[in-house]
Formats: sequence, structure tokens, C-alpha cells
Amino acid sequence: MVSNQLLLMKGKSKIIMLNILASSVLNLILNFILIPIDNIMSIDNSNGLVGASIATSISVMFLSVLFFIQGKRYANIIPLRRKMFKIVIFSLPAIALLYYLKSKMIINIYTMMLLSCIFIIFYAILIFVTKSADNNDWNIIKAVWIKMKGKIV
Repeated sequence: MVSNQLLLMKGKSKIIMLNILASSVLNLILNFILIPIDNIMSIDNSNGLVGASIATSISVMFLSVLFFIQGKRYANIIPLRRKMFKIVIFSLPAIALLYYLKSKMIINIYTMMLLSCIFIIFYAILIFVTKSADNNDWNIIKAVWIKMKGKIV
């Protein structure tokens, strides 16, 4: 995380520790609340795994927001660009399609792989059509593609 590195460089390691402590306490509280619930948003949570994953996700997002705010405050740097917000907005239709298709299928390993492929293809089409990828993104994609070709051959 860029904001975390900036805080370390500014000598704010105590603030980083307090951020992590606050996020950990939030995670514990959310775990106590969400793990015992049997059904979360129509998803079976009988083992508590869904509740634990939601609690952890919320805690990590909270920690990221804390680092973002404090990185802006202490280093006066915003590590996000406008393009990133566009990409997040364009992911919403792909997520909606995925959620709709999930409700129409029996979920097993094969349908999960199919849904993952559909999501990746639809999301890539949205990014391509909206021209949200810049030269740096294309260079990364090319480098990954070359690396993958070397491993396959």
C-alpha cells in the first residue's frame, strides 16, 4: 500500500500500529456479529465462513481508507487517479451480470469456473469499450502475456 509506505517514511509507525489495531478490533467485533448468523444476503452461512470473510473484507477496506486519509494528511499525496474510479464504476454491470447468472445456476466448481470466465470476459470488454486502459496497463498486459507464453511453451 502506497499510503502505508508514505507513513513509514514520515516516521509515523505509531499511527500505522493504531490503524492496524483499530482494524483488528473492528474485525473481531464483526466476527462476533456475523459468524453466528445462519443466512447472510441469501447465502448459506451455517459454517460461519461467509460471515468471517465479510468481516475480514470490511476490516481490510476500513484499514485501506484509514491509510488513504492519513497518507493524504501527512504526505499530501492521493494515490488514486480518476481512471481508477471509472474502472470501479464499469465493474458494476459485470458484477450485476454475475450475480444474476449465479441466481439462475446450481453452484458447483464447474459453474464457478464458467462464471469467473464470463465475468473476466465481460469486464475486459467493458474496459476496452470505455477505453479505460492506458499505455501502462497495456504494457503490463503484454508483459504478463509474454510470461504466460513462455511458461506454456
